[in-house]
Amino acid sequence: MFKSLTFLKCPLVLSVCCGLFLSAHQSLAAEQEEKPHVVFVVGTTHYSPQKTIPAFAKRLEQYGFKTTVILPEGNPERNQNGVGLPGLEVLAQADLAVFYMRFLQLPPKQFTHILNYIESGKPVIGLRTSTHAFDYENGHPLSEWNRGFGKRVLGSEYFLHLSSETVVEHVPAHRNHEILNGVAAKFIDPGTLYKTKIPADATPLLNGTGKSKRTGLIKNQFGTHELTAEMSWPVAWTWKNEWGSRVFTSTLGHEDSFKLDAVNRLLVNGVHWCLEKPVGTTPERMAVANSAPNLKRPFELTQDHSPEVERKTFTMLPGYEVNLFAAEPMLVNPIHMTWDPQGRLWVICSTSYPQVSPGEKPNDQIVILEDTDHDGRADKSTVFADGLYVPTGLELGDGGVYVANAPDLLFLKDTDGDGKADHREVVLTGFATEDNHHSISAWRWGPGGWIYFQEGTFMHSQVETPYGTVRLENGGVFQFHPRSRKLNVFADYRASNPWGHMFDDWGQSFVIDNPRLYFTAPLTANSRAKLGYDASGQGTKQCGGEFVASRHFPAEVQGEIWTNQYKSHVVARYEVSDDGAGYTIKGLDPLIQSSSSYFRPVDLKTGPDGAAYILDWYNPLIGHMQHSFRDERRDTTHGRVWRVTYKDRPLVERPKLVGVPLAEVVPHLKDPESFTRQQVKRVLYDANPDDAKQALDSWVAKLDSLEANFAHHQLEALWCYQTIGVVNEPLLREVLKSKESRARAAALRVLRYWYPQIENPLDLLETAIHDPHPRVRLEAVLTAGYIPDPRSVTIAVKAIDAPMDRYLEHALKLTIDGLQEHWVKPLQQGKVKFEKTDHKNYALANLLSNESIDVIIDLLNAGSIDAELLKGPAQVVAEKANANQLEPLVLSLVEVTREYKTQGGKGISPEALSILLDALDRAARERGVIPKGNIGSMLSRSAVVPGLPVQKSVARLVGSWKLTREGRRLQRQITAPDTDPEVKQLAAESLGMLGDAASLKFLNGLAKSKKPISQRLLGVYGLAAHDMKQAALLTLEILNQDPKGTDPAWFLLAFTKRKGGSEILADQLKAASIHPRMAEQIRQYLIETGETNQALITAFGGTVMQDSLEAQLLKENVLELATAVREQGDAARGEQIFRRAELACMKCHSISNAGPVLGPDLAAIGSSSPPDYIVDSFLRPSKVIKEFYESMMVVTDEGRVFNGILVVQDDQKVVLKDAAQQGKVVTIPADQIDFTKKLPSLMPQGLASKLKSRQEFLDLVKFVTELGRPGPYATSVAQVVRRWRLSGAEAPLTSEDLANFKSLEQSTTAAYSMVNGTLPASDLNLQKPLTRAIAFVDVNQPGYVQMEINSIKGLKVWQNETSISLKKSTLLLLPSGRTQLTFEIDRNDRGDLDLRVEFQKADRQPEGRFKVVGGP
Repeated sequence: MFKSLTFLKCPLVLSVCCGLFLSAHQSLAAEQEEKPHVVFVVGTTHYSPQKTIPAFAKRLEQYGFKTTVILPEGNPERNQNGVGLPGLEVLAQADLAVFYMRFLQLPPKQFTHILNYIESGKPVIGLRTSTHAFDYENGHPLSEWNRGFGKRVLGSEYFLHLSSETVVEHVPAHRNHEILNGVAAKFIDPGTLYKTKIPADATPLLNGTGKSKRTGLIKNQFGTHELTAEMSWPVAWTWKNEWGSRVFTSTLGHEDSFKLDAVNRLLVNGVHWCLEKPVGTTPERMAVANSAPNLKRPFELTQDHSPEVERKTFTMLPGYEVNLFAAEPMLVNPIHMTWDPQGRLWVICSTSYPQVSPGEKPNDQIVILEDTDHDGRADKSTVFADGLYVPTGLELGDGGVYVANAPDLLFLKDTDGDGKADHREVVLTGFATEDNHHSISAWRWGPGGWIYFQEGTFMHSQVETPYGTVRLENGGVFQFHPRSRKLNVFADYRASNPWGHMFDDWGQSFVIDNPRLYFTAPLTANSRAKLGYDASGQGTKQCGGEFVASRHFPAEVQGEIWTNQYKSHVVARYEVSDDGAGYTIKGLDPLIQSSSSYFRPVDLKTGPDGAAYILDWYNPLIGHMQHSFRDERRDTTHGRVWRVTYKDRPLVERPKLVGVPLAEVVPHLKDPESFTRQQVKRVLYDANPDDAKQALDSWVAKLDSLEANFAHHQLEALWCYQTIGVVNEPLLREVLKSKESRARAAALRVLRYWYPQIENPLDLLETAIHDPHPRVRLEAVLTAGYIPDPRSVTIAVKAIDAPMDRYLEHALKLTIDGLQEHWVKPLQQGKVKFEKTDHKNYALANLLSNESIDVIIDLLNAGSIDAELLKGPAQVVAEKANANQLEPLVLSLVEVTREYKTQGGKGISPEALSILLDALDRAARERGVIPKGNIGSMLSRSAVVPGLPVQKSVARLVGSWKLTREGRRLQRQITAPDTDPEVKQLAAESLGMLGDAASLKFLNGLAKSKKPISQRLLGVYGLAAHDMKQAALLTLEILNQDPKGTDPAWFLLAFTKRKGGSEILADQLKAASIHPRMAEQIRQYLIETGETNQALITAFGGTVMQDSLEAQLLKENVLELATAVREQGDAARGEQIFRRAELACMKCHSISNAGPVLGPDLAAIGSSSPPDYIVDSFLRPSKVIKEFYESMMVVTDEGRVFNGILVVQDDQKVVLKDAAQQGKVVTIPADQIDFTKKLPSLMPQGLASKLKSRQEFLDLVKFVTELGRPGPYATSVAQVVRRWRLSGAEAPLTSEDLANFKSLEQSTTAAYSMVNGTLPASDLNLQKPLTRAIAFVDVNQPGYVQMEINSIKGLKVWQNETSISLKKSTLLLLPSGRTQLTFEIDRNDRGDLDLRVEFQKADRQPEGRFKVVGGP
């Protein structure tokens, strides 16, 4: 609480007292006596301290101090106001005096108060002009204090000041001083620099550097001074003066200085130091917490932040060790790094992140670190450039450095050889700036002479280049050719936050898009369509990374990916294995696991000695969504580079690449280290092109084809030619014929860029498209997309003649789309010939145009219909076809459905028919397009085709096409006991859409009948499609009944999916009497589906009641609750609570990729978010919504409503993860959208009230806060089955069941293991004698795999259809593809045993490469 400010007429004395929470026995007077009293003496109006000091004093009170501010009336300098500074007698009560004075001539009586304080030996702080506090006339008895106050009391007299702003930096020797804790290591102060001369026994804390307009000898009233253009002096120091006072002095204090976080932090720390009172103790923490709950917590100043303390928190992979390469003050807040050929490390540092304060000038830097004595530790640090603002990437080239400084791409160069950039050029501009987290980042030279960098979702770049405007929306990968200024979108895909790009030894690239790892090639086709594409691997959020290629490390890790899981405080490892045309990526035991919440690895590169270098952001906070931009825990004073080596293995000899002839550089292309080979390319790039070509020509001519790595040497040479801009066609053709498939694939990527200069490039593709290796065929397809020739598509589509996989499918679809302007019209004109009809049909089927209808008809007439092939053209039918175009399709369907009935099931498969009927239904519902022709006959014939998908499609279409004559058949389906419940719902809805008298009479009668609740609700469900208000009225007499074991909640969809429906239903229910069990079940449904309509939630009792547990928790202080969680919570009990069905946590969230995808994966939440943030997320779920999980309502022109998580929103569409369908992705075309609306979090309010006690809340939150932290809830890479499919059974599996083993997954329910991988016995209890549990393993390299089971008691297991002879440790031989493991559990025999199944590498050859399937 604050006492009101006291204003006196003249002078003005402000006294403000701030109290912490008082106990019942404390009095205010007693509390104030306990507070240190800080008196501020303002004796000038220069720099406006009369404005800034009172504001600072008020801030200081939040830390538990009493403050008094003495202010002058008018200008007191040289006694211009005639009264001096009355009120100084309060200094007698001060514990600390803070002076901000200038040129005073106080009356002796007033001066005596100051002198008495000084002679008392109490602590003193002097600010800015206080070094020249007095200006008595010569001969005055007090004139000795004109210089004496500054020199004797504060530690320096005044001399002069310079003429520009001041660059302020830590004094390296004293950077660990407590006053500097939390103070940015370097910042720009807006005030001019004062010359100072401090005593030898003073401790300088900050140095300032400023510029002088005058140089040479300068005289003034304070002496003679020699000035140069740039000068440096201390601007903050501590001292003990002759009276024994603890002194802190700073010549900072310009009016705008107080707008800087660094200056405010400095002064707050200085007050604490003077009073020997450490910041971070409980009173200070509570003071800030109470004044700004959940916003700012004081930085923990008492913690030891030395690098050695952090190093001791590292748990290393056996055999590895780590040492510090560099630390603050050499670098602070590092983001990204790269090496140069000389072996110097260039690092971007950003203390401006996440945003500068108003009035603050950004001063982020590029720092060069050097290890001149090669001892593994940097001994030289040079600031190459400053004045940047959150730069996010850099790469070296053309004698300088290219830098991401959004919206600009900069080129910086040192032209005078002093090691600092003096040339700054904006090369390109227009890169997105919406979110610096997602800005163009993680720069890397590719093998062929392009720089690659990434951009994240929600960003919109529009960059003007010499070749036209380049646009990218919602994320992707750029490539940039510096010399030509060519900018391309290399990969346009549904990006999240890509922050890492790696190339393996054969030029294949992989993007780290946290938390996923993508094999990039299929995404690089010449099309901007953002098709869905699955990642090859996944971990927790990560950035930066490298393929291991260094002789210093053991053979078993070569080719692994090492990257940085910054949220989990882990340097992670991944195994990369072939998977057809692509790769699969599997997590391994980490390289480093730290228990420090400050360890934030953000980049990793191999160095010139073969060691791995890790950039450490070192910060307790990451992100700017969960935490305030001004959160005081943000560390802007630290940063490290760690160096990882392998014990007892020699380091790599540093290559000599600079200052030697190119003929000595090029042979290093044979070195195993990717670092060295990349640096050779950089040297050649910057060399004279003719000299570089000559050196390459000579080296290539001497290559021996019998060498083991001959193909790779040739490929490296090919990339070097590409890098220096020389087309070498003979070498390209040789590599395209290489025996090594990886070389052939890489050469095709080069052809993508060289084809204009290559003779008959399509002939080369014609050969490659038939290559025996799928990855070569993949690159052939991709390269075809870049050659603008009608023949290109006819070649690319020949890929379907060989086995296809998801990588080839993705690339081919994009290539067909990207080439359409070159082949569609020529095809219509008869100028394009496909070799096979299948080729033409595939091309047309994957073309987003109305030619797709012709393809469908051709396929129907051919009599052999691939349902998968119909999906593309069916989408076009739904989104684009008009009624006339659909008429011939209907006629064809009439014929094939007749054949199905007359020819015993021939003509069309149920799956294929369902795809087409659903497309026709979408065309009708979304665009109002109803085909001409005999649609009734076609639909009645379709109804005889068996299968649930067809029956659902037919039921929907009756309503969409308004086929009234089909109404009676729908009525019969509804009343038939064996009709599927979903078909009944669709039939009821269609009857309501028909709206004829007979249909409405049937629905009304059903709703008002005495039949079971489920039947009556069908009537309501159908009527809502015709008249929602009438339907809502009829619910009143149904909802007051006991559901008696039935699930009534499904009927809500009739209202929630229609515009205004939730409000209509809620309004009718205001006065309704709802049965408690009915309300409880519907509330649970609302929780599970993330319903956000508060009126509807309230109608079913979902609000936070005044006396509820949640209401009581909301009254508690969040930080106190977080403390209680830490001290009293039990994570083991909390995990059991988390798994309760009524909380629905596992309906939205996964843990370690096991579970639904609607909400974020929680595997590392405890290591990335502070406990108070997690507490707040439970109690106030909409306060902060996690990035990528913003929820949205989309209402269509037809009145349909979609609620879900926003995936993509652009000019063409909105893509959501539909909450009502457990995260199923739905796409709503923009031209069908009436409006969109942002929603609160899908995580509902009131969850805590479902708990039994406050202790249960503490336990639940404790579990979540432990996720990802070292210990039993740490993230694990073990290949444990975490995703199960369960069903109960009365009888054992038969040979007939196993013959169709894939169908066993049908009618199963999802189940997910605990964090330790165990599936509890309670989950296996399905009230049947037997439980079937199904798991899947994806195998990309066939071979042996070890299956470990905690106990085989009561278990039988089948691998696909084959029974396994089971042991606790069982050796399996797994084929390529997906393997199904079916466990049959005899519950009577197994009892209460849990189930844990883990797959491990086998010792037997051939070794299988595998990954356990996760997901929803």
